[in-house]
Amino acid sequence: ADASVPRTRGEELTGLMAGSQKRLEDTARVLHHQGQQLDSVMRGLDKMESDLEVADRLLTELESPAWWPFSSKLWKTPQETKPREDVSMTSCEPFGKEGILIKIPAVISHRTESHVKPGRLTVLVSGLEIHDSSSLLMHRFEREDVDDIKVHSPYEISIRQRFIGKPDMAYRLISAKMPEVIPILEVQFSKKMELLEDAFVLRSARTSSPAEKSCSVWHAG
Repeated sequence: ADASVPRTRGEELTGLMAGSQKRLEDTARVLHHQGQQLDSVMRGLDKMESDLEVADRLLTELESPAWWPFSSKLWKTPQETKPREDVSMTSCEPFGKEGILIKIPAVISHRTESHVKPGRLTVLVSGLEIHDSSSLLMHRFEREDVDDIKVHSPYEISIRQRFIGKPDMAYRLISAKMPEVIPILEVQFSKKMELLEDAFVLRSARTSSPAEKSCSVWHAG
């Protein structure tokens, strides 16, 4: 009977060690999972910081760059002495034969080219026009010819027209004023707009101003 006691205690110790080992393994798995989550959060924060740096750089470059061909005076009219809402509403009204809705300066790249150039995006009732810094027309997208517009971020979009048997016509545009254009594009090309992951902040954070609503009502009519 006495000989059985050490064996029983040995078995108990073995069982305790096995239980401790299992708990340690479970804890290690939990810590590993939490580490992966923290890594994911850090990557997300790094990406947000990078996006903010890009946005800040664009705002700085587009507001007062040495190479920018447009004087800020060109965009000012006597109407800018009126309240901001009045200016926004008048900018929505079409003028001339083409019915221009809005013009903004932009940095432009063609297809997947890394080379970028300054230019201008014009949103018309009938389509979209992209001009270079010399005001020469680079391309005109008729409204019905636009296949998709992807919103990569609040400051960056790409426009594409598909072709059969030849490369698509695609342009990528970056502008500090792009948040003013995107709501108008959503009205003009609602079924062709695609907000990518980084652009969902537009949909969640934006509230439509009375001026934007007036644009939508005018255009719907």
